[in-house]
Amino acid sequence: MKMKMKKFLLLAVLTITTGVSATEVTQQGVGSDYDSALKNAMDKASLDNRNKILSEVKECSGMHLKTTPSEGDFVMFDLGANNTTESAGKFKADFLIDIEESDDLRDRISEECTKQREAESEERADQQDWENTKKSVSDFGSQFSLGLTAYGLYGYGVGGYFEYRPNALVSFYVNGSYNNLVISQDAPIEGDPSVETASQEAITVGGEMRFLFLFAGYEHILDSAVQSNIIEVKKPTGAFSVGLAIPISMAMGAKWKDGVTPRAELGLYYKQFNDTIIVKGIEESNSFMGGFFVRLRVF
Repeated sequence: MKMKMKKFLLLAVLTITTGVSATEVTQQGVGSDYDSALKNAMDKASLDNRNKILSEVKECSGMHLKTTPSEGDFVMFDLGANNTTESAGKFKADFLIDIEESDDLRDRISEECTKQREAESEERADQQDWENTKKSVSDFGSQFSLGLTAYGLYGYGVGGYFEYRPNALVSFYVNGSYNNLVISQDAPIEGDPSVETASQEAITVGGEMRFLFLFAGYEHILDSAVQSNIIEVKKPTGAFSVGLAIPISMAMGAKWKDGVTPRAELGLYYKQFNDTIIVKGIEESNSFMGGFFVRLRVF
């Protein structure tokens, strides 16, 4: 009878002070004694009721609010305990708790959810900006490549290149190479096979522009040397080159991929030098190289 009177008085006080009806919940609590077990039960009740309110506030729909209940969220009263057990310093009971939310709790939760939603939106925008930046840097970096070149047939050479490929149609190259030239002969030279196979060496550096499969370029001669049985009238200062380059993948039947720098290419080339030499009294000019070449992208 006394317990029922106590509950009635508490509910009456709550109704007068808060203006809302009381809500009773049963929550199990565990602790070292009654008070600590009651606090444990009230903390659980506070968390459960806050989660319930979160599901009812429209601003929090579909969100996981990164906050926990605070002391002013609820007003709670102990209405008694049932099924109490106590052993080995551990107290457990089912507490009947009267719990009422504070008048401004839903407004505060709504504000918290709005702020968190805005923060998450800004975070997603920042992350997207970062992803876009990384993609832009990656796309820009993919337009540059380094590789090796080898060519031969009529004369031979090896070298390296740096390529900038802004799109599938146009490429720009900076290249350097070692060249072993065969002389340009207007008349047969008999009796000296070495003259007929090679006449001079040249180290070059230059640029090249390519449109689709066709390319043209100019190379500056850094250094050159001729065979001892050749008279050098005019040392070469430059070389002009033209050619045709096709990705090996296309040559094997694969389709062209726009914006993708081929791993390997092969083609035809012609390179002419602006030199003048005398071989056994015969003046020759514009030594050249020609044949096949292969390019291999290594980075």
